[in-house]
Amino acid sequence: MDTNTMDGTLEEKCEYLMNIVVESRKQFGKMCVDYDQKTSLVENKMLKLQLKSIATCRFKAKNIPEINTDEMKNDLEDFTNEIVSTQRVDELRQNVMDMQSIVLQFKNDVIGQKLKKQMTADALLAEAKKKHNK
Repeated sequence: MDTNTMDGTLEEKCEYLMNIVVESRKQFGKMCVDYDQKTSLVENKMLKLQLKSIATCRFKAKNIPEINTDEMKNDLEDFTNEIVSTQRVDELRQNVMDMQSIVLQFKNDVIGQKLKKQMTADALLAEAKKKHNK
């Protein structure tokens, strides 16, 4: 019987120790929850304090330099006018080159020159005589 009482006391001791462990875990869990709540409260207080300090601060307005927009608009208009005038000059140059090529083609048009000549019998005879005499 001695072993049963010893085992009983050993079981009781183990159960007692397990209860202590469970209780200590409960207390530790409560302490962790309390700690989290307290840190959240402190963080909220710090944020509110920061917001209050930011709200009470006076911000200086930045000095924005005055820009003469009229002068900029005039410069832009001058630039666009310059671009338009250079485009016109380029178009005129291209038209002159096209006209020159047309004139050269017209001058080199042998068939057109023959058609311009008179087609009378006297003219044909005179031309034939010129070719024959050469």
